[in-house]
Order: sequence, then C-alpha cells, then structure tokens
Amino acid sequence: MGAIWQRARLAGVAGAALAVLASGVVAGAAGGAIIMGSANSAGTTNTSLTTTSTGTAFYVTQNGTGTAARANANGLNAIAGFYTSANGPGISGVTANPDKYAVYAGQDASSNGSGAALRAAGENNVGIVATGTNNAIVGNATGCSGFICLGATGISGTGYGLGAGVAGSGFSGVNGTGTFAGAYGSSGGTGSYGVYGTDSAGFGVYGAGPNAGSIDSCNGGSLYCSGGAFAGDNGVIGQSDTSNGVGVIGISTQPDGFGFLSDGAAIIEGDLTVTGAKSGYVADYAVNGSKVTLHQGDAVTLIGVKPAVVGNIPLLVVGPAKSGDTVIGVVDREMTPSAATFSVPGSSSTVVQPDGSKKTVKTSARTLDQQVKGFTASGTSVAAGKYLLVVTLGAYAYGSADASGGAIKAGDELMAGTTAGKLVKSTKVSVNGKSFAIPGASVGYALGALNDGTGRIGIFVSPH
Repeated sequence: MGAIWQRARLAGVAGAALAVLASGVVAGAAGGAIIMGSANSAGTTNTSLTTTSTGTAFYVTQNGTGTAARANANGLNAIAGFYTSANGPGISGVTANPDKYAVYAGQDASSNGSGAALRAAGENNVGIVATGTNNAIVGNATGCSGFICLGATGISGTGYGLGAGVAGSGFSGVNGTGTFAGAYGSSGGTGSYGVYGTDSAGFGVYGAGPNAGSIDSCNGGSLYCSGGAFAGDNGVIGQSDTSNGVGVIGISTQPDGFGFLSDGAAIIEGDLTVTGAKSGYVADYAVNGSKVTLHQGDAVTLIGVKPAVVGNIPLLVVGPAKSGDTVIGVVDREMTPSAATFSVPGSSSTVVQPDGSKKTVKTSARTLDQQVKGFTASGTSVAAGKYLLVVTLGAYAYGSADASGGAIKAGDELMAGTTAGKLVKSTKVSVNGKSFAIPGASVGYALGALNDGTGRIGIFVSPH
C-alpha cells in the first residue's frame, strides 16, 4: 500500500511541474522561493538572508556588460540600498580600471534643490576621508555659462564655530582651478577670514596665473568686494578700503617660519611700519647725479634731491664721497624702473538692500596708472643718471675700503678717503682729553679687516 501511495505522489508532483511549464508561469509566487532567471514578487513580505559564513554572504558575478546587482526604490523617501556594519565598512567599492569609479553617486533631478549626489554624515568623526597619490578630492562644477556663474562651486565648505569651511594641509593645502577664480573665500564678520592659509614648510596661500587681470577689491561680502584677488602677473593682490584695514595678512605659527616671504625684491608703496626685530639693512632709492660710474660698496654723499618716484619719499641724488664729505651710505645695486599699470575689469553684481529690495551695482573697467613705477635689480654698477639703492642703515656685506690711511680692523669707524668712493679709517680728534671721530664724517663701523691696499669688507652703516 505504501509503495502505491509513493508512486501516486511522484506522479502528482511530475504532473504539477508539467502543468506549470505548459501554462508558461515563470515567476515566483508571493511568499514563495526565489526562481533564478525569472521575475519574482515578494508581495508585502520582507525577505532576509542570514549566514554565519566567514566569506561572502551573497555573491553575484557579472560577466556581461550589465549591472551585477541593482536595487530600485519608487516609494516616497524609500531607500534603494541600506548597509550597516558593526565593525567593518558600511559599504566598500573597488575598481581595478584606472578610468572608472569605485563608487559613483548621481543626482539626476532636472531642477535645483537641496539634494546632493552624495551625503556623508560623520557625526562625531570625519564626514569624508580621501587619500590619493595625485588628487585626494577633485571638485568640478559644470553647466554654467557667462562671466559670473553663482552657485557653481567646485568645492564648497561651511565651518562651524572656529572650524574652517575647507581646510587643507600639504605642499598645496588647497588647490583650486577656475575660469574666474581658482580659490574664493568670503568672510562673514569682523575677525574672520575670507581665505586663510598656514603652512610650516610650503605655502599658506599661493596664487598664480597667466594673465595680468585682477579683480576689483573692496570692503564687503560680494565677489567683487573680496578684499583680495589671485591675479596673473601679480600672484596675489590684496586691498582694503577701510581706514585701518589690511589688504593681506600673513601669519606663521612656527618660530622659523615666515608670515610673508618675497622671493626677490620687495617694493613697499607708502610708509613701512615694523613692530618686530629688523634683519638685514635699510636701503633708499637714489639716482647717480655724478658723471662717473658708481660700484657696489662705494661710499656716496648727498648732492641734491628730486621729486619722489616711490611713495612720498624724495629721490636722493648722490655722488661718490671723498675726504671731507658727509657720507650718507654705500651703493647697493642699480635699479631699473618698470611700468606699473594695473587693468581692472568691469563688474556687475546684485546687492540685497536692508528692506529686501535688490540693487544692481556696476563698476566700469579702468586702468590704474600709479605714481610708483616699480624697479627691478639690474646690476652692481650704476652709470651716471641711473637709479640705484643706497644702504643707509644696518649691516651690509660690501664696503669699498682703502687701507692707505692705516690698517682697518673690525670695529673701526670709517669715513670717506681721498679716493672718491673709498672708505678709510676715521681720523680722530681730541678735545679735553677725549678722542672721537669728526662729527658728520663717520659712515659707520667696519665688520671686517683690511691690512693694506684696497678691497671690500663688511660694514655696519650708521652715518653720524
């Protein structure tokens, strides 16, 4: 009897299978097992897979050009994929193709909104950590056109409290490339910074470009009132329109660092205020008013003045000093003038008034032809009528010395000798048993020695 029942059961199962095939049903029923290679419906029930394996719980291999695994959520606020991990990464994406993305996030909405292609919430930790041998993070905004494209920012960051909107460390902490501005920072209040950079070895802020254009800089919060600009031939231009404002602030937190470093001659237009220690020497612009060529280290005397060409300081007219002349300093180098004309493009921006109304502010393009011509060093010999720098105070490496009036040793006072431009040991006079150099004749003190002949020695320039 049991054998007959078994045969009947097998026949029933086979018949049911044939019926399914004959009817063309290929989809798994709600609540049933998943049929591979077919469309399935789980209905309103959830499907879960639990495993205690040490390998991969669910593994799909795609050898074609399609997608190995895809989830689609159509319900409002439904999530297509949600992954959690108690100890490992929540989700990991890896690709071996150098031209592909390990993880791709796309925001396909047809209009602007508050969404994003990728959102990372770090809570008590970092939201995004990116490492790479080339660029750790690359931000590229597209889809905008025109001279101004507000809202199209490669990388935008907002800091909280004392935190930075975007912070970077490395040889180039933050590197920005853009058609209008490579890096743009807007400050929201007093004591804050639009762009702030610190680096113990490289550059806190570095700006360079191929063109000489600049951005109109003023005190305010809009793009055209940024307080500074990265501009072509002029690496960084900073301008302040407030009474006590500062165009550029440089800060170093390291004892051997620099708040500001000039790789070459530094030109100060206007007064110079120094609150810390001075290193090196002070030099003033002058013109060779004599008929002979001056050389580096030659002692010079003042023979006249001309209107200022740099700031408000009159231009010194000098010639080689000789015995009996008052020495004002020694020759540093020749300086060749160059034009200093800045082109500022026109601008147009919309400003929101306190009552909520909008006002369009336009600035016409203009050229600034400043009084300052600017100078570049061009040699150590200065022909008649040429510009030069004269060291008027401080330690300087070169002084044209002559030992014919006596051997010179470090610490000796120096004055002009019989040979024009040469420095000799000062002649002393005695009054009431006290010996001193002739007032007005001393140029300073020797920082080196010369036993005979002529040569160049170090000198501390201090005319008195």
